[in-house]
Amino acid sequence: MFNKIYKYRNIRDNMYKRGLEMPNKRAQITVFIIIAIIIVASVVTYFVVRGKLGTSEIPKELRPVFEYYDSCVQDNLKGAINLAESQAGYIYTPAFERGNQVYPSSSQLNFMGFAVPYWSYISINGNVKEQVPEKSDIENQISTYMKGEVDRCDFSIFRNQGFAIQMGEASIDTSIQDTSVELGLKQSISVSFGDVISTRNENKISVNSKFGKFYNIARKIYEKQKSERLLDNYGLDNLHTYAPVDGVEISCAPKIWNPKDVVSNLLQATEDNTAALKFIGNSDYKLTKKENKYFVIDENLGENARFMYSKDFPTKIEIWPVEDNIMMAEPEGQKSGAGLLGLCYVPYHFVYDFAYPVVIQVYDSQEMLQFPVVVSIEKNQINPQETEAVPGKDNTLCQYKNSEIAISTYNSKLEPISANISFRCLGMSCDIGETILSGKSAILVDKFPECVNGFVVAKADGYKTTEEMISTNEEISKDIIMKKEYNLSLNVSGLENDFIMISFDSEDDSSTILYPGQKEVKLSEGIYNVSIMSYRNSTINFPATTDKKCVQVPKSGLVGFFGATEEKCYNLDIPSQTVSFALSGGGIQEKYFTDSELEKGKTVLISAMRFKTPTSLQELQDNYLKLETARINVEVK
Repeated sequence: MFNKIYKYRNIRDNMYKRGLEMPNKRAQITVFIIIAIIIVASVVTYFVVRGKLGTSEIPKELRPVFEYYDSCVQDNLKGAINLAESQAGYIYTPAFERGNQVYPSSSQLNFMGFAVPYWSYISINGNVKEQVPEKSDIENQISTYMKGEVDRCDFSIFRNQGFAIQMGEASIDTSIQDTSVELGLKQSISVSFGDVISTRNENKISVNSKFGKFYNIARKIYEKQKSERLLDNYGLDNLHTYAPVDGVEISCAPKIWNPKDVVSNLLQATEDNTAALKFIGNSDYKLTKKENKYFVIDENLGENARFMYSKDFPTKIEIWPVEDNIMMAEPEGQKSGAGLLGLCYVPYHFVYDFAYPVVIQVYDSQEMLQFPVVVSIEKNQINPQETEAVPGKDNTLCQYKNSEIAISTYNSKLEPISANISFRCLGMSCDIGETILSGKSAILVDKFPECVNGFVVAKADGYKTTEEMISTNEEISKDIIMKKEYNLSLNVSGLENDFIMISFDSEDDSSTILYPGQKEVKLSEGIYNVSIMSYRNSTINFPATTDKKCVQVPKSGLVGFFGATEEKCYNLDIPSQTVSFALSGGGIQEKYFTDSELEKGKTVLISAMRFKTPTSLQELQDNYLKLETARINVEVK
């Protein structure tokens, strides 16, 4: 600055010497103001830029602290990416929806130790649902996850050496690119050692990853599966190829199949053939035999992708008709055409429900993104149902809030409780806010989207999630009564050393406990149908049997031409079978659990009656008949 002033004076003296006229005082003042602004701007720029400089601009004495912190953040970001890729794009998985015996898939697949959310699955009421995360959702989840992780970076080794480290609250913004994931980290970190001090206010961390590219490819595969029902068609082909569905055989003896063998063959074929599917762009793609072209999907994704199914995955197979554990087709021999030809034929038609998960993986040698879907075949046809979106937070519903509604939340004693409120309409959902305690009420007044027969959803810790129907284009308020939910332990007597299945079914809820592996249940006030089925190891051997069966068939020769028949007999062979796990006890009871007894009690005590351990088919059937009338005792202590 002083050099600039000296330079200015020299210019002025030279002007005087040349007889030139100097500017007026106002012009002089303007020059000084401009110079002052430049100096201040330079100082401000220095300090702002210094907060954005990388570790190369940090004093070398303090550099290890900043380098460690950047490394810690980067390692946690890699961990977040790996977790999201393993869990179908989710860091925090959606609420779990259990399966049942009819639709066993649930909303998550337990795969290699990870709870992987399905991108599409069948709910317990038979609806096909989808829960595909948007890229913005994944970015927000990574940001949330990283905000917690960066605060856990351990600086103790540096503090023990005399470094003073102060950190502000972190603000994180994540961006998923095709070949990288970038983290914008705004956080004040000040490090000093003796007289040396440095502060950084923000930084960018980048990790090389194909997460973004893999996600785009996964969405492409999913949309192809959704629109073309690609895997369902392959599954239908497997069913018709490896299991008896429709057909006719020339025979006068019945055609018999063992359902156990049919299921085993179908599952093995499905496992092998699903793994054989390939995209033409796969690095390992090579068509060695023309007949294998059937397994080739004509799509070049630019990366590797594969499909996986395991017989251990939760799978649904139901077959009709099956009687006495055999599938049998009777011969036809009396119809006019058969009589004319002088032969018998066996037509058969079996109906299947077949649903199973397939894991789709997009991968290279370094990383892999995976997500499962459910293939669904019902009554020998691809499940025709349209998908129902699992309620998400990012959708157009929330953009149009124009109906002011007052929501009040209470417990069963009409005491106000604070609850989180969301609104669901046509498969979409958005957060509204929280009812605030004020005096004798807990109320939220806010704008809702207009919807006929939508649902207000109230959630509060310790209370059962409650839904109330509301038409927001007509109503202006809604009171919601929430039932308190209690965790109680379970104790079953009378069936010691048995494997026990306990069901608690109410009008709006149901849960199944596998005892003694599970020993807790959540209950709220209401009427429950409590049922128990217990099983014990048992060996019931059904030896192979041969039954003689006779049918009328056309006689040979001319008399057969005129419809004359004769009796032909054949042996019906039924293979031997063994039942090793048999119903041995149980019963049912309707029980009303009051709020007061659930509040005071700690344990649900159930006593049930054991039946005779069956050793024959008749005894096993008798046990199932006893189960329908047997009563259990249920009380809370």
